[in-house]
Amino acid sequence: MSTSGGDLTLLADAMIGSSLTMPPLTEDGTNRLREVVHERMVAANPLDFQMFDWDNDDRLAATFTPFVSEGFDLSLCLLDYPREDLCDQSTWGGAERGYVRAVHDTGTKGAVLSTFSDTISEPVAARLIGQGVAPLAGIVDGLAGIQAAVDVGAAWRRPQSQPLLECEDQVSDRNTRVLDEAESKALLGRRGVPIPPSKVVRNATEAAAAAEELGFPVVAKTLGVAHKTEAGGVKLDLCSAEEVSSAVTEISHLSETFLIEKMVVGAVAELIVGVAPDDQFGPYLLVGGGGVLVEMMKDSVSLLLPVTGERILEALGRLHCAPLFHGFRGRPEADLNAATDAILAVAKMVEEDPSSIVELDINPLLLLAKGQGVVAADALVSLREKYDE
Repeated sequence: MSTSGGDLTLLADAMIGSSLTMPPLTEDGTNRLREVVHERMVAANPLDFQMFDWDNDDRLAATFTPFVSEGFDLSLCLLDYPREDLCDQSTWGGAERGYVRAVHDTGTKGAVLSTFSDTISEPVAARLIGQGVAPLAGIVDGLAGIQAAVDVGAAWRRPQSQPLLECEDQVSDRNTRVLDEAESKALLGRRGVPIPPSKVVRNATEAAAAAEELGFPVVAKTLGVAHKTEAGGVKLDLCSAEEVSSAVTEISHLSETFLIEKMVVGAVAELIVGVAPDDQFGPYLLVGGGGVLVEMMKDSVSLLLPVTGERILEALGRLHCAPLFHGFRGRPEADLNAATDAILAVAKMVEEDPSSIVELDINPLLLLAKGQGVVAADALVSLREKYDE
């Protein structure tokens, strides 16, 4: 509220980019306000209450009361007091007293906000504090204070975090076993991470038969080869037994075993989900934009364990690629609930035995349209030998 539309415009401009809003008045609140204000005033939020009742405590209290009764988290009255040492402040008392009365009578939270830090003095601030109204010196700093209060309140409302995982001392890499893609996916599948139907084969003939059984299109991949995409060990979108046989023959020099896998189509977005150790904090979870450009994009968020679904959803929303999850350029919305469940399954796997997983990497975790789930299209897991699959 202010007697100046210019001040209200400055306030609105300063709120851009913050989480603060000035919501419209309810129909009932609008009608109640219209009953007490001058006919030339617009009953709205923000409210320009002008000078019709200036220095009239009763009339201004009647104006402010229906406004502050609207259920706002905080109501603001913009007042720029003249200097006490050079000017007469006596005529400003009506606006202050009327506002303080309205705040007290309604039991709401209120603040007097000045446009600049030097237009509210320490004696005025002390008087307002004594009356239970917050003085805010300057629009920019005042809004920063309000935003800080909002952020602190949100932090206080969060459930208390669980203690971080306690891990055994790191074991030598000689006790580590690196699973191939088929073994890694099988382990993840048993722990609740969706994986594509697949078969491990040894030659082109077995590959063609496996593809017929799985249904086309399929993907053929070498097993036990690092960076198999760069090495040419991945063949996509194979739509016949002949194509599968030819593809496996072509990559047979890279490996002795191959993974024939049902190809997943219709992905809306791709994620990377990883687990890595930290000397100070133990294993931590990483989620980010996935795919072949993951190293270049560097779009990820790290989460300490244990973790909740709410924290995972919040982390996904902080990614640069997050617009892809919400119908970017007419595409379907991604199944974020399924993504959260899959990531939680990975986290729970680590939380049950923090020292067992040396490293875990799912890239990409394909996000399908809302309601259609997710699929781990590629995965790599390193285990300590004591781990019981």
